[in-house]
Amino acid sequence: KLYAIVAITVLFVIIGWFAGLRELLNNLEMLTYDWRARIATDGGPLSRGFSRASKDIVLLSADDYTFRELAKYPELKVGRWPWPRKVWGDVVNFLSKGNPKAIVFDIKFESSEGYTKEQIESEKYFLDSLNKNKNQKIIFGMAMSSPLSNISDVKGISEKDKELALKEIYKMFNSHLNAKIPVKTDDSKLDEQKSKKLIENITFFEHSAIPEAYFENIDSAGVINIETDGETISRYNMPLYRMPRNGSFSYVPSLPLAAALAVLPLSETTPVSIEKDRVTFGKRIIPIDKKGRVLINWHGGALTYKNYSVADVLFAQAADSGKIIKNPPAQKITPHYFKDKIIVIGQTSAGTDILPTPMDMVYPGTEIIATAIDNYLNDTDNSNPLKRKFIHKASPLVNIFLTAVFCALLAFYSVKSQNNYFSALLSVLGMLLFILIAIVLFVHPDIRLWVNMTYPLIFMTFTIIGTYIYRINSEQKNRAVIKNLFGKFVSPQVLTKLLESPQDFSLESHKKDMTVLFSDIRGFTSLSETMPANELVAQINEYFEEMVDIVLKNNGTFDKFIGDALMAFYGDPLPMDDHATKAVKTAIEMVEKLKELNERWKNENKPEFNIGIGINTGEMLVGYIGSQKIVDYTVIGDNVNLASRLEGLNKEYKTNIIVSESTYEQVKDFVEAEEFGEVLVKGKQNQVKIYGLKGFKENCKEN
Repeated sequence: KLYAIVAITVLFVIIGWFAGLRELLNNLEMLTYDWRARIATDGGPLSRGFSRASKDIVLLSADDYTFRELAKYPELKVGRWPWPRKVWGDVVNFLSKGNPKAIVFDIKFESSEGYTKEQIESEKYFLDSLNKNKNQKIIFGMAMSSPLSNISDVKGISEKDKELALKEIYKMFNSHLNAKIPVKTDDSKLDEQKSKKLIENITFFEHSAIPEAYFENIDSAGVINIETDGETISRYNMPLYRMPRNGSFSYVPSLPLAAALAVLPLSETTPVSIEKDRVTFGKRIIPIDKKGRVLINWHGGALTYKNYSVADVLFAQAADSGKIIKNPPAQKITPHYFKDKIIVIGQTSAGTDILPTPMDMVYPGTEIIATAIDNYLNDTDNSNPLKRKFIHKASPLVNIFLTAVFCALLAFYSVKSQNNYFSALLSVLGMLLFILIAIVLFVHPDIRLWVNMTYPLIFMTFTIIGTYIYRINSEQKNRAVIKNLFGKFVSPQVLTKLLESPQDFSLESHKKDMTVLFSDIRGFTSLSETMPANELVAQINEYFEEMVDIVLKNNGTFDKFIGDALMAFYGDPLPMDDHATKAVKTAIEMVEKLKELNERWKNENKPEFNIGIGINTGEMLVGYIGSQKIVDYTVIGDNVNLASRLEGLNKEYKTNIIVSESTYEQVKDFVEAEEFGEVLVKGKQNQVKIYGLKGFKENCKEN
């Protein structure tokens, strides 16, 4: 039945896996990733070795405050969103006075603003401001569309053109984007297989229509598409996008990468190389997954970076130019605020560019861009050991290895454990240890390894359940063996204890310090010759009934009948420290009980019995002994033989109980005994000291 249950469970797991369980587990794993990402932020408990969010990156947001305050000043003629482009001209003019490192627009300027006189003038004002500030690093954002998953999906490209595409693999930007990135010209070492793999990894796109005039007046442009993982949660940035163009391919950076490359000196961005799992600029390495994405290193929740409102910039610009006459805002910022800063401009008002991330379900899109810029600038320089590395996803082999090791350890200790509570505690501690290792590998600044947590923990759970079922099944088998083996040979109390703790009982033969007792009826041969067989059997059965009860009452293990003799031992299967005392108590009670029986038998005109008992304590071998067909759980050894010989000496010394010196030393404080000196018994080369027991001392009889 157990195997049937396991088989059915496995079948349901397989069915569930193909029915959608894998997607569910992957979603759960992403939740564990988000949890670890929050721990690894600047304010996280384990992030002491990390670089902090750069103070050189600031946000300029069209937020709720901006729209609310601008509505109070109609003379600024800002109007509804999208604003006239002359507004952005004022913003560029104001920011440029502070000499920032870069002005990054997380805003799309698609096609022309319009064709009315006012719109044409507005766009010209914006273009003039861009032209006037050409010395500034100004980067535009643009959207990409029409994803293509494979080079074969691009229509109109011949096999020859595909070969040309492979040779163009290192060309990062086309001239249309006024690229400032050097081109690697050494194609002789180009790995065609890696190039083909890369083409499959990074998705093809077409870019949105940005007027040519803008490209002539800005430094570069980058893609602002937000990469999600199917859950709409933003965890990634794709550093490079490819566009099919004129039978070949052009490479376009993401907006964060374009901004980072714009502010870096040329010497730090060369040479450029692209491989199937990384993009390299000089010493800066950006690891990418099979989809061409990189995991973002988060520094904290929303507003980790300094945030300014566009309204404050417009108010300051308007105040300087005299456009605001009444009730100007009390707080005024100056261009100096933005000196040497990378400024990311975007809209963050309610219902706009707000996205869920591992840090927060309400996270400004501009801050995602800012974080990615920070990553590309400060987390990719492998020449600086103090910088934080990008997160690397562990390979399947690493995940399988860790899972196998922990499952094996949990299974081993669960099976070996002698206590269910201790086994459960070990299982919990083992799983917590794995979680701790996964966290440390993730957050350590020199490792940053994303080990899968969900699948290993599930396999560990099944391992624990499986080993528990195995243990329960083994214990049930042990109980059945114990009950079958000892049900008639130990007391109910001993049997109950054995069944409660079957793990304490070993079926393997082993040496152990114990006490063994032999009892024999004196003159039984003569009795058998003078009494009818049926009467003798009835009387001896009555005798054995009483004697066995006394053995069991004293927690002894009845071994066997040997003709008119019986054999019992003490100290196994349950261990006991006072096994010698229990054996002696049994012998004394057996003699007393026989006196009662003899009195009754005398009145019934039945013959009286006389018995001799021999007891010895020492090391003996206990366990299953016999052939494959017939086995017995018994004790053997020299000390067992000595007890049998002592039993025979009772006839010579006219006594009922003789014990060895080893037994006497353990019971001498509460028994009356007579020392018989040393005797040489059969099978022994050296003499042994023996004692004849008379009974308990007066003060020990009640105990």
